[in-house]
Amino acid sequence: MFQDLIRKYPDSLRIAMAAFYVGEIYREFFNENLRAVRWYERAWQWQPQINLPARFQAAVVYDQKLRDYRRAAELYREVVKVETFDKSNVNYAYRRLSELGARETPAPPAPTSAVAPRVPTAPVTPLAPHAPTAPVTPAAPATPATSVPSWKTVPLRTQPPATGTGPIILPDPSTTPPPPSDPSVPLGAPGTGGADPLAPAEGVGPAQRD
Repeated sequence: MFQDLIRKYPDSLRIAMAAFYVGEIYREFFNENLRAVRWYERAWQWQPQINLPARFQAAVVYDQKLRDYRRAAELYREVVKVETFDKSNVNYAYRRLSELGARETPAPPAPTSAVAPRVPTAPVTPLAPHAPTAPVTPAAPATPATSVPSWKTVPLRTQPPATGTGPIILPDPSTTPPPPSDPSVPLGAPGTGGADPLAPAEGVGPAQRD
């Protein structure tokens, strides 16, 4: 009957009340707790200031039947703020909130942003070992050049004179007569045009006696 009212008169001001009673039927007679809390929620969604304990009944189902203490605590807080028309329900909500303080199911942690996978870096190619270099052979010391004395610096070696004689005087080539053209003619012979170098000088004779 209540569901027919909702289907036939969706704009009626009483559909929120009808939804509350549909939830009561599912909870009391069919023990279908999930369907019951869905209809309770529709009741206060369609009429937030409904004068029926829709939030309180949903909180009790979550607390005692479904064991969802976190959702039950949320609804109990709304009961003490909105459904103040029933003092007994408000007192019960305060008591259950104090009891559920340690039993309240913690809210699941907020999903963290996925960390981008680390891009693998290219492996670092090891450097080739440094080839050993051949040892440097030290250069041989340069041989000092033998200084050859110039011919001008070499002292002339003079032949020592014979014992008892004076120095040998060589003839002056400029005053020496040329050799005769005829080798058979003796040097200094008459008619040869040359003087005998061994002949005594003219006007010089043996010493005359006084």
